Amino acid sequence: RSASPEESSARKGRRDPAAGEVNNTAFLTWVGGTNRPVSDKAISALEADENVAWVSPVYTAAQSDGTPRSYFSIDPTVLVLSQAAANLLGDAASIDPSATIDRARTNVLKGFVVVNVPDRNAIAVAQDLLRGGTLDGVPNAISLENTPYLSPICCGSGCRCGGEAVVKRGAAPCTPATSPFIPNDPLYPQQWGLQRINAPRAWAQTKGDPNIVVAVLDEGVDLAHPDLNLWPVSYSTITHTNNGSPVGPHGTACSGIIAGRINSGTGVAGLAGDSRVMAISTFFSDVQVAEGLYYAADNGARVVSMSFGVYPSWGMWNFAIIQAALQYCQDKNVVLVAASGNEDLPQSRFPGSDPRTICVGGSNRADERKRIGDTSSEAWWGACYGADLDIVAPCLEIPTTDELGAAGYTPGDYELTFNGTSSATPHVAAVAALILSSNPSLTNGDVRQVIAETTDKINGGVYVYLPTGGKPYGTWTTEVGYGRVNVERALLVTCASNECKKEGPCGAEVCEPEPCCVSPCDPPWRPDAACLISYEERYFRLPLRIADQQKGGAVAAIVVPQSNYIEFRVTYEHRMCLLGKQHGPLLYTTTLLPGETVRLYHSDRYRRVTSTEERYSVQTTFMQSVSMIHQAHLTNSFDSLQKILVSASESGSVSAGAGLDLGFISFGGGGSSSSSSSVSSESMLAVHSAADVFEQSVQQASQLTHAERSVVVSTFEDRETQDITVRQLHNANECRAVTYFVRQVVELYALSVRVTNVSYRIVAPNIPDLWHNYDDLQWLPPVIQNEIRAELALLPRVGDVVEQPRPFSLPTDGTVYDPELAHCCSCEPERAAAIQIRLDKEKAEALKVCFEAQQLEAEVQRRRLLLAKGDLSPFTETPAAPAEG
Repeated sequence: RSASPEESSARKGRRDPAAGEVNNTAFLTWVGGTNRPVSDKAISALEADENVAWVSPVYTAAQSDGTPRSYFSIDPTVLVLSQAAANLLGDAASIDPSATIDRARTNVLKGFVVVNVPDRNAIAVAQDLLRGGTLDGVPNAISLENTPYLSPICCGSGCRCGGEAVVKRGAAPCTPATSPFIPNDPLYPQQWGLQRINAPRAWAQTKGDPNIVVAVLDEGVDLAHPDLNLWPVSYSTITHTNNGSPVGPHGTACSGIIAGRINSGTGVAGLAGDSRVMAISTFFSDVQVAEGLYYAADNGARVVSMSFGVYPSWGMWNFAIIQAALQYCQDKNVVLVAASGNEDLPQSRFPGSDPRTICVGGSNRADERKRIGDTSSEAWWGACYGADLDIVAPCLEIPTTDELGAAGYTPGDYELTFNGTSSATPHVAAVAALILSSNPSLTNGDVRQVIAETTDKINGGVYVYLPTGGKPYGTWTTEVGYGRVNVERALLVTCASNECKKEGPCGAEVCEPEPCCVSPCDPPWRPDAACLISYEERYFRLPLRIADQQKGGAVAAIVVPQSNYIEFRVTYEHRMCLLGKQHGPLLYTTTLLPGETVRLYHSDRYRRVTSTEERYSVQTTFMQSVSMIHQAHLTNSFDSLQKILVSASESGSVSAGAGLDLGFISFGGGGSSSSSSSVSSESMLAVHSAADVFEQSVQQASQLTHAERSVVVSTFEDRETQDITVRQLHNANECRAVTYFVRQVVELYALSVRVTNVSYRIVAPNIPDLWHNYDDLQWLPPVIQNEIRAELALLPRVGDVVEQPRPFSLPTDGTVYDPELAHCCSCEPERAAAIQIRLDKEKAEALKVCFEAQQLEAEVQRRRLLLAKGDLSPFTETPAAPAEG
């Protein structure tokens, strides 16, 4: 229905959550409309653009109401199959020659297989598969990926959570980029600083937000420069008008490092190229600097970049007026960034020395502090360092924008060797802009912490990074502060920091346990995609045929003796890739009442070899089991396998024969090996046949390892078991019981098989017994060539892959103790109320201490302001107000 006049009036000037927002993201754009359809020419241009992954019409379901809420698009490159349908269709190549399985998405979508079809339209492929009849009777066999036109979120813009703005999602996943983004700006290859701080991979997360504004408080910016992203409002502290035009080239150079238009095909790439710069011009008087700070804070700047500063000894500024402006910016949640200076002194210039700013020093190409006499091309100067330094960034030979024409540093429009901590400062200001672009709800303190905690600890062999008082964000050194900025790490941390926070510096929060404390996490030095690889070869023989010249010139083929033959060899690569860890079987559970304590004895039972002291790990015995079982599958020697297993059962150890060599897997020795077998038909060479046999071997070995591997948890000590681990659990809660679930930890692996080689050889007199690649046929007679080609058509192709949809689990030596707090309080109401009163009292005491610390900090700040004015009167603590009553 149409909105009434009253409703329309009420909605005017604010967002209507019911209307919905067009689902535009960094990766998806909707164009056109009912009154302005997209032309065929425009569609062709989009399809030809290498930056456009796909173009699709907008659909609406036949039974829908036809409103924009029902509009959707279909990704024409993706097909989603049910597991039953995938099993019936077999290899991805049977769907389409270009089809591949998207393993990452398939692992997430349990029970479905995601197939990429880049060379065909997914709708047409689905129609062909359904017409083929193979999938008749299979429910939900094929699905398409549909994206709604209107975003399905249940609010309009500016949704809030606990007082903090919720971060807009959809820009990029919180995972490291698999490949860097390389902009087409011609000067980008010379921008070594961006490459050093991992900007190309950070740009996969965000290149900036046009609504995140960085104020460059400097000599002004060339507002006509075509390669700068500028905020439409600028300011001059000189004329006090909205015109931040330059009075020198310095500000334009600083701005290009921050917001040079990225991927524009001209000039340089700005680190936060999609954010915008607010130009504020000044002559650098103290009043003008303060004025510029106030203007920036009041007109939407989230970051202020200050590539300047003075020392107190110069005696030219009234620091107090600038400090008041800095405090105003701090209160307005503005991130302040300032340069340390270029005098190679262990002292930073003001305002970089002020604790409210991020003080930025400089690093050279060797990833060390820029200093006098270093190995750089400008060994005559050095970046300042010392107690106030927070971080360093690249600071010499930095390509950037220049004031147009002869007014700049060069006759052209770009300066290729901008240097000094003036160039390092905008690098860090741009990092702050990217962090806020990723999560605009962060405070200036949050931004500062993220930048400091995600640095690279450069030149660790020379600089000593230590925990330092007054430096709360990790180890620190006077030479380079917390280290050199790393924008990729900063954005990955930011992307994951989307939780609502309690407001106020003295807010009391209950600490949440780290995820790895209640569930096992992989060590950081081992990637999740670690794979064990082995190889298998299968052989198939054909009788050798030779040409027989008959009358009339006809050529026939006759069979030569059986000892002469063509032998084909197919090599398969088997991969067992670690998906991660998960909870295994429940071993033990116990509930502790308030104040109760229990001792649990944890013993591991390994399979033994011949000595009671020698033990095999789970991984070793699993590999041996795979070796035995797979060899039995290949040779059909199940009787032999049965004898081995019976013998192992009687002796209590599958690995009783320590010297067992079944020729398949030798991972215990640190490498991969291969097995081989001869087959009697081409069907046994198919990659899915090799995959099925291998999967059966692995699954049986896994079950055998699970059966033989045991972990015992009990409340009594088993005297016959050595090396028992004792754990003491105590419930310190006063009114709530705690239940502990003890579970074994298992590793989950995925299986895949790929054909890596297909070769052949001719076994006949006077012919070298050499293996040839499948496409090396020119040296053979035509009849034999045709024979081999005909056979190759029946064999698997190099690159064929089968990824088994069913993972397998393997027990580990670990256990995890998961506590669960009782939901109901077991205390009497009076006691529960008394406990709550005590907790409230302790919170109040903590708040009191916090406020006292804040009061003392304010008094110290007052003394600093007085000292800056020259007031040397003795310090007198302000007396506390008398208590009431």
